[in-house]
Amino acid sequence: MIHNVVYLFNWHEFTIKKSPFYLPRAQIRTTLSARHVPALVLPISDIPYTVNGKKVEVAIKQILAELPVKNQGALANPLSLELYKNIPETKVW
Repeated sequence: MIHNVVYLFNWHEFTIKKSPFYLPRAQIRTTLSARHVPALVLPISDIPYTVNGKKVEVAIKQILAELPVKNQGALANPLSLELYKNIPETKVW
């Protein structure tokens, strides 16, 4: 099961320090706690939203678990789910 994965929509904002993963992890660690630091941080160019404008996290979890997404008709941008398929870094868990 995949836990603690963060996809960065505005990736260019986080490439300032030594590693592209340094800044978001450090911010999360200091702002929240070490328990909230994600195991994986990846750039992504689109996030799926419903027609009401809400982010759809369950569909992403289903894609990463290689399960079918049943409610694609409720998405404003269903093609964005294709971006989450076959990401090698998520296959390690």
